[in-house]
Amino acid sequence: MVKNLESGAVGEDEEDFKIGGVEFVMGAAMMEAEGLDPRTLEEAKAQSDWPMWKEAMEKELEVLCKANTWTVVERPPSKNIVGCKWVFQIKKNALGQIEKYKARLVARGFTQVYGVDYMEMFAPVAKLSSLHTILAIAARNDWPIEVFNFNSAFLNGQLDEEIFMQLPPGFEDTNSSTLVARVSKAIYSLKQAGCTWYTALHNALEGIGFKRSNYDDGVFYAQICAGLVVLAIHVDDCTITGNTQALLNTFKVKINARYTMMDLGPISWLLGISVARNRKKLHHYFISAKLHQVHTCALQPHGYQTTLDPYGSEYQLLKR
Repeated sequence: MVKNLESGAVGEDEEDFKIGGVEFVMGAAMMEAEGLDPRTLEEAKAQSDWPMWKEAMEKELEVLCKANTWTVVERPPSKNIVGCKWVFQIKKNALGQIEKYKARLVARGFTQVYGVDYMEMFAPVAKLSSLHTILAIAARNDWPIEVFNFNSAFLNGQLDEEIFMQLPPGFEDTNSSTLVARVSKAIYSLKQAGCTWYTALHNALEGIGFKRSNYDDGVFYAQICAGLVVLAIHVDDCTITGNTQALLNTFKVKINARYTMMDLGPISWLLGISVARNRKKLHHYFISAKLHQVHTCALQPHGYQTTLDPYGSEYQLLKR
């Protein structure tokens, strides 16, 4: 079924894959300025680092196959066939160094039909103001602040709808015109993918003792006697804090038992924002980021003022 990647592939349109939110605006502006990420499979093949992208694509398909994301079936008559494409991204750390090449197969959600292959699609994420508040509370009380993310998060969501999708570009064979993938897991960029994953995660967190905040559906908390743990969810990226390290470790073990996660340790990088902590000044923390063509007024949380250091491009959040 798999054709060599060096051969021809189905052409791709030029539309952007957008997630939304301030962190996307920042990330997109940075990538546009640096010109690192190819926008199509053809662009990736034309670059000198194509072997890295090819390896990333093969790893992505391996993950999808292990998760039983789809089964290959004959193209059914009178059924909507959802398109798909590759999205390429170079992941960097807080120092701007390349950590890995990431290729993700995403559905062309705009080809879905409401009422046919999707219904509900809203998925809440933690507000940026909530993240700022959590960081401020943790800094003030000298709590540990850590981050982690879930591995292939959306694939943990089981679809209720019947969805058929074209085979991955670059991996078709001579029978591709008559074969499609019947999708059973919430592959990225399906309109209901975020909603399906959030519902699964919400149920899992409640099952281990978390409660959802009444003010932000992307924030959860758990109380055990005098212990408190706060968890902020932004799709598959999570920020966790609490009054003891032992409590954080306990809940991270419980969460990992439900869904495999990658523990990234103490916070230093969050949604495209570099975070630095100064424990000598318990009431302060710093965030900084490379901003290109970004209107930063939207970054100001309620109750805090943002001051710009023109030399270091740092923003210090100071309580009024």
